Amino acid sequence: MFASGNHCPTSVQLVKATARLYSGSQEMSRRTQLGVFVAVMFSLVVSLHLSLAVAQEVQTEIRARARVLNDIGPGLIAVKRDSSGRYFVAASSANSIAIFSADSKRLGQIPPANLQDVSKDANNTPKISFIADFDLDATGHLVVADRGANTVKVFDADGSLLSTTPIPAPSSVAALPGEEFAVTSLRYHWLMGIYAYADRLIRAVGEPADFAKGLDPARTPDLGRVSSDPAGNLYFAFSFLPVPTVRRFDRFGYAGNEIALDEFSPEQHRRELFPVDAGDHPRPVRQQINALGVDPVTQEIWIAVGDELLRFDKDGARTGLYRTLSPAGAPLSTKLILVEPDRLLLGTEAWGIFDFARPAKASAASPSP
Repeated sequence: MFASGNHCPTSVQLVKATARLYSGSQEMSRRTQLGVFVAVMFSLVVSLHLSLAVAQEVQTEIRARARVLNDIGPGLIAVKRDSSGRYFVAASSANSIAIFSADSKRLGQIPPANLQDVSKDANNTPKISFIADFDLDATGHLVVADRGANTVKVFDADGSLLSTTPIPAPSSVAALPGEEFAVTSLRYHWLMGIYAYADRLIRAVGEPADFAKGLDPARTPDLGRVSSDPAGNLYFAFSFLPVPTVRRFDRFGYAGNEIALDEFSPEQHRRELFPVDAGDHPRPVRQQINALGVDPVTQEIWIAVGDELLRFDKDGARTGLYRTLSPAGAPLSTKLILVEPDRLLLGTEAWGIFDFARPAKASAASPSP
């Protein structure tokens, strides 16, 4: 009710006031809608720019020159090179390590096939049951993760067995200076253990819960893989984090810098202009690091995710991104990386090992794409 007297508004005044209010509300609504539209478009432009930058960087392609070590076919496990240029390769359901010369000629194997007394242990069982991984130390000893025997075994260059260390389900191994090695296990509740050759645990490195809250190691047995360089640095490639990640540790287990490949996280593959119903949206596949290699001289780091090869300096700054192709131009999904002075050897699951010319480093003066 309005009060009586001269202050009572007329019908015309009421209509005009209502019209002004309506017009004002329409203007405010238009401004609000315009603000929302501008914010959304700005977000889309930023996302599109970032996506185009990544896509443009990925377009650098490198093509294999040839397949090498042709005796090695499907089921490649590991390949290493010693100081004399010989190659040591394990493949398929391996219970031995093949040895090749620098020009790919077969030289023999470890344990030697023709010496029964050398190829058997004291219990007359094969010295190697199943190789999950192996590495070479600076003196030429082979450190073998024998998952079939639940041990890590160290062999001399002539194939004689030097030591045996019980390890439950070893999954990867890396040699360290001073006759030590780091090993991962499908049964560990830490990232890796560091052992002396003389069958002694020196230290355990990393609690998984420190890296992923709520992680149950019993439900995530494969925590990752370990590699090393001649300086004794350790590189742990995580398999249980949502973002593919590599962390460097020193030989005493102290953590250093970290490389997180955010562009390969599941969330990066869910960005859409128009979202669909959750029931119609396929669950994104989490990508993982397939292979890691370290330059023994510069400590440059090479990481493979599918057919993409990422290059980093020793401090973890990215210096290159490549797509790997076969000699015929087909995509190659890399399983292992061996970094040599003038080339890269990239191993695959099905097609063996390929030789790539080592890409030149991008010039610091060249403009970014």
